[in-house]
Amino acid sequence: MSTKPYFLQLFMGLCTLLLCNTFVYADNDEAFMSASKAFFNEGSVFSQESKLLMDNTHQVDKALIDFGQALMIVHRTSQALKTLDNALTVVEKGLTAAEQVPQTRVDAQKLKSNLESIHQPVTKAAQTMGNIDAKIVPLLNATQKAEKVASTLVDAEDAFRRSGISYIDAVGKVSQCDHDDMIISILNNSRSVYLDIDSKMTRINNTYDSVKQVPQKSMQAIMSEIEKIRQLEDPLMRLLGKLDPLYSTLKELEHILDKRISVKAEYPCGAKICYHDQSYPCGTKMCKKNCGITTCHYPCGVKTCTEKVPYPCGVQTCSVDIGMSVADGLKGTDAIEKKIESILSSTIYSALKKIGLGSLIHDLENQANTLVKPIINKLNLAVNTSLPNLDINLNLQLLDAGIADIGAFEGELSKLIGIIDMHGPTFSPDTQQLEKMYSDIKTILNSQRCQAVKQ
Repeated sequence: MSTKPYFLQLFMGLCTLLLCNTFVYADNDEAFMSASKAFFNEGSVFSQESKLLMDNTHQVDKALIDFGQALMIVHRTSQALKTLDNALTVVEKGLTAAEQVPQTRVDAQKLKSNLESIHQPVTKAAQTMGNIDAKIVPLLNATQKAEKVASTLVDAEDAFRRSGISYIDAVGKVSQCDHDDMIISILNNSRSVYLDIDSKMTRINNTYDSVKQVPQKSMQAIMSEIEKIRQLEDPLMRLLGKLDPLYSTLKELEHILDKRISVKAEYPCGAKICYHDQSYPCGTKMCKKNCGITTCHYPCGVKTCTEKVPYPCGVQTCSVDIGMSVADGLKGTDAIEKKIESILSSTIYSALKKIGLGSLIHDLENQANTLVKPIINKLNLAVNTSLPNLDINLNLQLLDAGIADIGAFEGELSKLIGIIDMHGPTFSPDTQQLEKMYSDIKTILNSQRCQAVKQ
């Protein structure tokens, strides 16, 4: 029996086996490529949807931050008006001091008039803004509370996205290993899970349109009203920036004007009396001598005494301290002389008047001017008092609606925090499946067939 047919038959059998195996591998490669393409396409959808989710939340967070900053402008404007109202009162009063100084009198009167012209509108606006601010503060608190929730939601979405992409990266690594049915199964099952995750994320992203609309209407309306108030802040702060240092300088000037200045004046107050000694007989001079066992006294002359005798020897000079405030010393020659007359007796004043008051008055004026000069040099009375229209009208009911809407918005954002959680009720079934497959992925990555894969 010839062996040729047997070898031919064996060769044909081997060829058939090799050909079949080739088709098997070809089928395996095709299944892997299909599964890989399908999974990573779905992974791309996850990247897009998770980014859209974060973009939506960032947009909401920024809108709340911008809204809060706008509300802070209203709050600051209210405080600025209140402060300005008080500042106008004290500066107007303080300008009285500058009006007493000849060098600053005209400018002080002009500034005082300008401040008085804006005071009533400022007072009215401060009262109106106080009522608005009573509503703005709780609205601002509600907005800041909602913004914190939005920031927390951003963190939750970031963790959600990183977790999802981390798993996709792990699948990317295992797909580089020598693939088999197990890897193909991981790709297919992972795609199935991500289909579910992406479907849920799409629904969440779609809900953002309705979520954002919750406060949108009232926020836009309030922002429109705030724009009318926004233009007030800078002019108010600019004027306050001028009045604050001015008030400090005026207080310093007021203190200086209350200080005392004085001169010592000498005047004739009668004849000067001198004294000389004058002798005169004042009795009999007695002497004594021994008269046996006793002493005898006998007259022996005239006794002489002396006394001081007054006589006019010139003009007597007296002195008096003349004191007054710096303010009085700045009122001019006639006013100073009248002040001197008012504080001295008629006798002393008449005596000083006779010898002349010019030098005394000049000395007092010099002292006053020397004390006020440093203050005058730093006293800036050239203040621009112009302000925009202070007629303020903001619907308080609109602010009440805003508080309610922001509170409701915060509630919606809080719900999303509970949803965007890989271990929360919405995504925990998907997470459990991914964790189970991730365990298989780690096992495969540690196997011999993944040695060439960069870990």
